[in-house]
Amino acid sequence: MIFRPFYYYDRGCAAYLFGCGTLGQCAVVDARVDDVNEYMAFAASQPMRITHVIDTHVHADHRSGARELAQRTDASYYLHESADAAHFSGSVCGTGLSGKPTSTMMFERRWNPMSLDRDAFVAALADVPAKPAEMEQILAFNRGHSDVKIHA
Repeated sequence: MIFRPFYYYDRGCAAYLFGCGTLGQCAVVDARVDDVNEYMAFAASQPMRITHVIDTHVHADHRSGARELAQRTDASYYLHESADAAHFSGSVCGTGLSGKPTSTMMFERRWNPMSLDRDAFVAALADVPAKPAEMEQILAFNRGHSDVKIHA
């Protein structure tokens, strides 16, 4: 099993490449457009072929590279039909990330600042980071509307 995370702590985002070296195949989950070449280079260095590209949800805080990666590698692209939500108020996905690539439940219960009772947890998540200035354009692009121009 080959597992390679790609972290962005400043935004609380992560993408993952995982695969089987024996079969020479891998998948990329939640690819960012800025890292498409890096995913391809890492897979080739193993050597593995990217066969599946998965978005776990329609990202509102960054431009997804999943469709481009799937097209460039001739991989299958997946996004579950229920993964597209119509309302976004910001992103709390990265709240409380420690920077550790792996963890245990015991460690998180003891040290994670988000290990709170329900009411305190909900209150802590009320302070959602501001929406990206181009959130509507990012959402449109990530939904597959190729006619949308996004300025980086």
